[in-house]
Amino acid sequence: MTLALPSATLLLACGACGGGPDKTLEKVSSWAATAHMLGERRAEGATSARYTSNALHVAHAELLAASQSLRTALDSSKDSSALAPDARGRALDVAESITTTVAAMAGAADAFPHDAGAPSRVSGSLVWDEQVAQALADSAKGK
Repeated sequence: MTLALPSATLLLACGACGGGPDKTLEKVSSWAATAHMLGERRAEGATSARYTSNALHVAHAELLAASQSLRTALDSSKDSSALAPDARGRALDVAESITTTVAAMAGAADAFPHDAGAPSRVSGSLVWDEQVAQALADSAKGK
């Protein structure tokens, strides 16, 4: 039996957009968590190959845009001050790592539609990267 994830899941991931580095890093973290959940749900057989592939491609596109937005925000003298100098490079690195991992997950979902575990097997350090992105977002807010 294949169950679709509620569309609200994807909308929640979209909800943390706009603003400075903190909001952009929250968006990156949210998309990482969404991609991880998609991989898990597909591995459990709870989502179809098509749904998983489509959702991962949406996540990848959003992550590409968020990574560019983060780079622009960190190039801005006003927004870059929200993160400590040593955290700026780390923020860009983790956003790129998440984007690359989600692209690999989408590729695995496309290449192996009958292998429900394929996206999860290439998810690598996605959970760790999601936590790092959230920690950096929190530090940009001064938490």
